[in-house]
Amino acid sequence: VAIAAGRSHSLFVDAVGIAYSCGEGFGGNLGHGNQARQLTPIPVRALRRKRICAVAASEGSFFLDDAGVAYSCGQGGKGYAGTDDGGLFQLTPRSICGALLD
Repeated sequence: VAIAAGRSHSLFVDAVGIAYSCGEGFGGNLGHGNQARQLTPIPVRALRRKRICAVAASEGSFFLDDAGVAYSCGQGGKGYAGTDDGGLFQLTPRSICGALLD
């Protein structure tokens, strides 16, 4: 179970590792594939096959699964999201790199 709050969005993880998000979707912060506002928490579908154990929120969103793989979404300019794809926004969570806990 985990909770994180950014400036305008929030992330939650339930007891079985499902990640939820709500708030302002600007830049894809919520990870739902769009930039829409979400008033109540809903599951982040792109992570539905992952067991999430930790979350962090700031200008974007960050998720860590139980295998140690980190994912990010949201504002990705200047390398902020760690995906090095040059894009300004990442609308769904994307793996930052391989397992970080090796």
